[in-house]
Amino acid sequence: MNFSWKIALLGLLVLSACQKKEIKTAVSDPNNDFLVKIHTELGDIYAVLYKDTPKHRENFLKLAQEEFYDKTLFHRVIRNSIVQGGDPTSKDAHRGQKLGKGDIGYTIPAEMNPTHFHKKGALAAARLPDSVNPEKESNGSQFYFVVGKKFSEQSLKKELIDYKKLIPAFREWLKKDELIDLRTEVYWADMDNDQKKVMNWAVQNKEQIEKELNIELDRTISEQAKQFYLTEGGMPLLDGDYTVFGEIVKGMEVVEKMSKLRKDKYDRPIEDISMEITVSEIPKDKLRLEFGYVE
Repeated sequence: MNFSWKIALLGLLVLSACQKKEIKTAVSDPNNDFLVKIHTELGDIYAVLYKDTPKHRENFLKLAQEEFYDKTLFHRVIRNSIVQGGDPTSKDAHRGQKLGKGDIGYTIPAEMNPTHFHKKGALAAARLPDSVNPEKESNGSQFYFVVGKKFSEQSLKKELIDYKKLIPAFREWLKKDELIDLRTEVYWADMDNDQKKVMNWAVQNKEQIEKELNIELDRTISEQAKQFYLTEGGMPLLDGDYTVFGEIVKGMEVVEKMSKLRKDKYDRPIEDISMEITVSEIPKDKLRLEFGYVE
């Protein structure tokens, strides 16, 4: 290779390096914050990412700016529940293909914070269940928005029962000699695999179980979370199990519309809903005035 060709090649390499997109995970001014825009066929969704979930925030910002999410689908929609996306295998997926198992090759350590709960509009990370993921680590790319529903005092109280503790406590309580008749009924329900009936018995006897075994079978939430669930809605059942790392500041109606779409047996919309994500750095004052968001 002669000298002139070496110079030309070096110039191309320098140009390529200069054109490489800069990935920003920290704001240039402490008075600024990042605004995430998710463009879909149904409209635009705007979200902010929490600073006290830094691993999730930085990961999402990085993937978004690398255009990882572009052309991926919202592959799971459930009315009064969630809208989920970010599966890399959803790009160019054929119609009817089951999605949701894709990952990016790594997980993110859980960053749960009681001040961030599953209110309507919350942005949270999807993950595998406790049986294979006891540390509750998040999928590296998949996320969901909470739609949820509003609760009454009574329905919220039932929603906050810690069912993971209730069933073992119920079975321990059943060992009492005087409960032989109920224990027999539970045995036959187990034989019929009728777990709904077992659950109903457990709930009906919850207060007695708590009293006799001296245990607490309710999950605790803040007063702020309680009031939000009563007035605006959300999914308290998910609190403490998934990392909430952001929230919608505009475009909730787009997510609600998405949750009501016709879907197949896998909860995937019949008509594909793709996304394109962009990130911009804007003044916090603008976030407050135009989007009503205050840290």
